[in-house]
Amino acid sequence: MPASHPAHSPAPDRRRVARSLGWFYLGAPLVAEGWLAVETPRADRLVPMLAICLLAQVLGGVLVRDNEDAVPAPLLKGLLTLASVFVAGLCAASGSPDSGFAYLFLWVTPYAFYFGLRHAIVQGAFAAALLVGAHSYVDGDPFVAANVAQWVVPVATLAVVGALVHRLLSEVGRADFDRARSETERAELEAGRAASEAGRARREAAMGRLGRMALRVPDRQALLDEAVALITGTLGIADGAVLELTAGGDRVRLAAGAGAAIAPDADPEHLPNSDRLLTGWVLAADEPVVVWEWASERRFDGAALRGRGIRSTAGAAIRGRTGAFGIVAVHSAAVGAFSAEDGQWLASMADLLASALDREESEARMRHQSLHDALTGLPNRSLFYDRIEHAFARAQRADARVAVFLLDVDQFKTINDSLGHEAGDDLLVALSARLQHVVRGSDTVARLGGDEFVVLCEVESEAEAFAVAERIADAWERPIPVAAGGEIFVSASIGITTSARPQSAETMLREADAAMYRAKDGGRGRYELFDEEMRQHAFVRLRTESDLRRAVDREQFRVHYQPIFDVAVHRLLGVEALVRWDRPGNGIVGPGEFIELTEETGLIAPLGRWVLDRATAQVAEWRERFPHAADLGVTVNVSGRQLARPEFLGEVEAALDRSGLEPGTLGLEITESVLLKDASLPRSTLEAVRALGVRVLLDDFGTGYSSLSRLKGIPVDAIKVDRSFVDGLGAEEDDTAIVSAIVDIADSLGLGTIAEGVETPDQLEALHGLGCQGAQGYLFAKPMDAAEFEELLAAGPSLPQLPAAAARVA
Repeated sequence: MPASHPAHSPAPDRRRVARSLGWFYLGAPLVAEGWLAVETPRADRLVPMLAICLLAQVLGGVLVRDNEDAVPAPLLKGLLTLASVFVAGLCAASGSPDSGFAYLFLWVTPYAFYFGLRHAIVQGAFAAALLVGAHSYVDGDPFVAANVAQWVVPVATLAVVGALVHRLLSEVGRADFDRARSETERAELEAGRAASEAGRARREAAMGRLGRMALRVPDRQALLDEAVALITGTLGIADGAVLELTAGGDRVRLAAGAGAAIAPDADPEHLPNSDRLLTGWVLAADEPVVVWEWASERRFDGAALRGRGIRSTAGAAIRGRTGAFGIVAVHSAAVGAFSAEDGQWLASMADLLASALDREESEARMRHQSLHDALTGLPNRSLFYDRIEHAFARAQRADARVAVFLLDVDQFKTINDSLGHEAGDDLLVALSARLQHVVRGSDTVARLGGDEFVVLCEVESEAEAFAVAERIADAWERPIPVAAGGEIFVSASIGITTSARPQSAETMLREADAAMYRAKDGGRGRYELFDEEMRQHAFVRLRTESDLRRAVDREQFRVHYQPIFDVAVHRLLGVEALVRWDRPGNGIVGPGEFIELTEETGLIAPLGRWVLDRATAQVAEWRERFPHAADLGVTVNVSGRQLARPEFLGEVEAALDRSGLEPGTLGLEITESVLLKDASLPRSTLEAVRALGVRVLLDDFGTGYSSLSRLKGIPVDAIKVDRSFVDGLGAEEDDTAIVSAIVDIADSLGLGTIAEGVETPDQLEALHGLGCQGAQGYLFAKPMDAAEFEELLAAGPSLPQLPAAAARVA
């Protein structure tokens, strides 16, 4: 559009102007042609007048059909000028200046105002000059000012019509301007809304990406770096940082970020006071902080930030469940770079970071707890297994050996029992601290559980391993103060194993364990190095354990029976069921070679249940087949592990139900060692067993400690005198006195007595004299399998043939 349009409005568009001109060029000639039809001028005048009208109509038809808004401005101006020419031509052709129809074309002339006032004045003056000239030509007189009637009318017509059209066009232009301005404002509003929605979409996308990153990125530093890059990229700035408040709040460190956010010469681990104050200001605020311009900021002195070229800032606090982590801050060299909406979005990003850091801290805490001992904070067994693999890798590169030291606190149970578990825990914490002080930083100290510790280190030789053991022993033997007052002294039994070739952690621990028990056997405060003999012993033990597990499934165990006789009347009272292992390649193996291992591996539970079922079923069968054995009883050995199982009472009831035996027929033998470990542990089980009617016998009596003081509190029915005291009966006065005392105590408590290991007639005679009720041993019969014992029963109710001295007892 030409630049000469009115300043306040673009006025009507060219297409409307062109089409309006077209309709004028079509309508005005029709009026003239009507006039020609009525007046019928002379032929010499009619032809040019019709030619002018037809030419005007042709131009009008072209303009009306043009639908494009691309009619050139010069063409429109020419058509306006041509209208004036048509007026003058019609006046001249008609031969009369009074032909009013000719003036119709003058109504087109005011359209010149479309191209500006200047062009309208020029166009009007040109039209007036043509009309006056046409009048002068028709009248034949030269133009004189006095002939007002000839030119004042057309000029006045042009002036009046031009003024009206100018006013009309001004109003139309103003309306168009208002409409255009409204459309422009609406377009700007929509563009602003679209830009705001696009910005909001970018922010929401950034929040979603940060959330995904929090789940995907395991490393905290990588997460913080990615978060800063995402925040600055979304806001379109270069300077941003995460400032972390260290423990205690005495300093602020740069956790992530760069640029003008941090002074170039600042120490990232100890940022200057300005950054610490900024962090405190943002953390103290309830809402995110947005600084429009630091020069006008009065809430905080931003001189140091302005010195870095920073003009505006936005910051938000990162607060987790456990407290404030720090802040995230963004900066710009432009004034007003951040809006309140930016501040709220930054706060949302800070909250996401806080959640991610909380989750990372929680997972790190859980990982630490899963790999460290809760009491001492030392690595646990799982982490030790991982460390030993790395140690072998380093040792191979350095041509060194890996050494494992397994430590056990001597007499720790005594300390726990006398001073309490809290004192025992304090002792373990103190010992762990001493261990960490005497080893190198590259070594590993771990707690396996209870009072067992393990040290992993790399040594050049066995001599260096012995030196490490000496340092550990010296550190532990120094007095340790206790909270209750005073000091305690402890020592360690240490088992050592070394290897230059990679071995599994289980193997290294097994070897160190074997060496540690060898050290304990030699006395307190010693250390032993695992050697080939121990290796062979460990191999045998491992193979025995493997064979034992298969033996349970393959039913390789057997039950042997040793008779128990009444000393006074020589009557068969019952049998003791003794388990044996029919080990392939080794024959019948006694319980001393495998019972302890079954307890350690947990196989004692299924094995004990099987023995109980087999023995009760067998005795029930004998009672039915042999009338003189109708009162035959049976005793079965049970361990502390069996008594500790909640299922044990039900297993006893089930065995009695299946066999049909009366509860009083069954006796359960327990050892003093079970009572020594924890007298309260089996008490409830034993009381429940006795409530069924099952008898309880205390086996190997006299070989433990403090058994007499505990005897009155243990629910038992009889005492079995250990063979170590029976051996000297009749020959050694001390043994005779001890057995006599045991029998007297049992009698006073209403308990029965049975002597074990009776092998000579003199022993039997002495027992009879002391008043012992029952006896068993090789003097009567060795433990026999079921078939052999049936032969004994088939011989009748009498005693087996005994030596003459024994016969005199009768």
